[in-house]
Amino acid sequence: MVENLSIKDLLNLFSERGMIIDDKHAEQQLKNIGYYKIKEYADPFIRNGNYGGLLFSSIVRRYYFDKSLRMHLLDMSEIIELAFKNRISYELGKSGAFEYLKFLKWADTDKFSDEYIINQQMFIKKQLLKMIDKSNKDEYKRESNFIKIDKKYNTITKSSQSYPSVWLAIELLSFGQVQQLFEIMPDEMKESIAVEFGCSPSMLASWIGTIVFARNQCAHNANLVDVKLKTVPKMRFNWPDILVNIDVRKSGKGDKVLYSNRVAAIILPIVHLVHKLDPNYGFGNLAADLKNISKKVRNEGQGLATMIGFQSKKKMMYFLSQYRNNN
Repeated sequence: MVENLSIKDLLNLFSERGMIIDDKHAEQQLKNIGYYKIKEYADPFIRNGNYGGLLFSSIVRRYYFDKSLRMHLLDMSEIIELAFKNRISYELGKSGAFEYLKFLKWADTDKFSDEYIINQQMFIKKQLLKMIDKSNKDEYKRESNFIKIDKKYNTITKSSQSYPSVWLAIELLSFGQVQQLFEIMPDEMKESIAVEFGCSPSMLASWIGTIVFARNQCAHNANLVDVKLKTVPKMRFNWPDILVNIDVRKSGKGDKVLYSNRVAAIILPIVHLVHKLDPNYGFGNLAADLKNISKKVRNEGQGLATMIGFQSKKKMMYFLSQYRNNN
């Protein structure tokens, strides 16, 4: 077991498997980052069970490049999260500060059963009570910001609990929980929100789902550069020219092109939405991250833009330039 090996032994293990230990500070890097984390970033480059000349220094840099990318994408995803939450609050607050608590009055009862909607209502209320209990903010102690109702039936009973106004509630809920509220909204509500983001409701739902996943990856220091999405977000008209096409499937409606499920598919909607929300946002840091992540990891290696989902480095930079040049 590697847990019983010394730092030198672990480096020798990498070396025996074909990795070139070219960093004079390799022992310290291994101590700081850890064997399994370095192995995680190196494993995508294994050839026939061997690292085949992979540079230890390149993998260490790749780890730090990914860390930088996560930080910058987290910053951008928070811009989107805040705007999305504010739009949800506005829509649900049109009927009153506490009307959002009556899910059956605003949720799409044509698409979702009453039972499902009530279950969602109970779940959200439970989460709100948990978050309020943990919070020390003055806003969550002010009686005017709350209403007392029963947890399930929205009536005043002996078991009534205090629930916050819609604006405080949406602030308390996680990005993913607010996404759930969007999913059960009727079409007219979704359209009103989506227009603010310059896309259709179905496209926004798809993008937000991807961004919620990416935000969680970033917040928990998970490997993002090697991520593989289970579901690729919906494409804008010009994105197929940017992403790698990985397959074509036959269907009754004709050929369906499958696009890369790598980190590029996360970056495209994030950049587009941030630019829509803040046209003056600069993407220089992101451009630097992607250039670094695309660097070769072997002496005789090639650039890795296609590995992260872009057709080429040139097209990757062209995509970003479209937004940077409009600042």
